[in-house]
Amino acid sequence: MMGLGLRLAACLLLLAACGGDDDKNTSGAAGAAGGSAGAGGRASAAGSGNSGGSSANGGNGEEGADCSSDTECGSGLKCLPGAVLQGQSRSLLIKVCARSCTQDGDCMSGESCTSDVTRQPKDALCWSTTTEAFKPCGPADTSKCAGSLECLPVITETGSVGGFCVQPCDLPGSSSGLPACPSELSCLDELDIEGVGLCAKSVGRGQTCGPEIGAICGAQDVCLTDPKDNSSLCYQDCTMTKMCETGKTCMELDPELSYCE
Repeated sequence: MMGLGLRLAACLLLLAACGGDDDKNTSGAAGAAGGSAGAGGRASAAGSGNSGGSSANGGNGEEGADCSSDTECGSGLKCLPGAVLQGQSRSLLIKVCARSCTQDGDCMSGESCTSDVTRQPKDALCWSTTTEAFKPCGPADTSKCAGSLECLPVITETGSVGGFCVQPCDLPGSSSGLPACPSELSCLDELDIEGVGLCAKSVGRGQTCGPEIGAICGAQDVCLTDPKDNSSLCYQDCTMTKMCETGKTCMELDPELSYCE
C-alpha cells in the first residue's frame, strides 16, 4: 500500500522562480510496494498527455518523467528544470522530460512557453493550464493551476513530483480574502499554513479518499492506496502510538508510517 496524508502538507508547490540547490528529487519510495508524499495527498502518477519537441534522444522517459540528463528522455524531449520544491532544511530542483521551446508558438494551443525556475531561455518548456480543482498539476504533468488554484505536490508512484490543484481558503478567524469554498466542500486545516486551509470534504475511517476527488481523511487517519486494485481508503494512523482500535493490528508501511489493518 501507499500512504500519503494530506495533513502532512508543509507547503504549496508554487511554480515560480525561487532559490535552491541542484539536488535532483529521487526520493519517494516507501517500503516494497509504495511511495510517500513530499507534501500531501494520495500518490497518483500524474498524466503526461503532451507531446512534441525537437530534440532526438535515445532514452525512454516520457513527458513529465523524472530525469537528470537529456539522454534519459524520449525523442522530442529534453531534461529541463520543472520546479523547486522547498523543504524544511533544503530545496530540491525538480527536473523532468519536457518539450523545449523558445516562444508560445512552439507549444500546443493554450499552452505557454516559460522558464519559471531559472528564468533562462534555454530552460523554457511548454506548460499546459489546469482550470479545475483536484485535477493533476506540477512537473510530472507539465501543467500549472489557473486562477486562485494552487498546486499541492505529491510524489507519484514513479518517484516524480506531481500534484493536484486545490483551492486555498480562509480558516475560521482568518480574513486574508481567499475565495469561499463551494457549498459541498469545507475549509480544512491541511496545509500547515497559518490561517489558510484548502477546500475539500472530510471523510471517515474506511471511506474512499484521495486528492483527485477532494476527499481528506480525519486527523487520526491516513489515506492509503492498495496497488492491487488502486482503491484508496482511510485507515487509522498508528505511527506514533502503535495502538489500534479493537481487532486491528498496527502494520508498518515504512519507517515513517504505520497503519491499522
